[in-house]
Amino acid sequence: MNRGRARSDNFTLVPASQLPFKEEWRLIANDLPGGSVLLVVPEVETPLARAARCLIPHLRASGRHTTTIRQRSLPDLTTATGGLSSMMLTE
Repeated sequence: MNRGRARSDNFTLVPASQLPFKEEWRLIANDLPGGSVLLVVPEVETPLARAARCLIPHLRASGRHTTTIRQRSLPDLTTATGGLSSMMLTE
C-alpha cells in the first residue's frame, strides 16, 4: 500500500479547519472499501453539514460507499484510531 497518498478511488471531504489533520483523515479513508467517500462534518449545524446531508444520497445512488464522521473534539485527534474514539462514526 502506498502510505504517502490516499487511495485514488477513495476521496475525503473535510472542513478547511481539518486540513492540518489531513494525514489522519487519509489513514482513515485508506481503511475504507474502494470507491468510498469519507465526509468529516462539524457536530453543530453548519452549511457544510447541510451540504453533506444533501450530497450523501447522490453519492450512494451512484454506488459510492459513504462514511460520515462528526468532528467533536479536535485535541483528541492525534492518530487515526484515537480520532475515531472521540468521534461518532455513521454510515
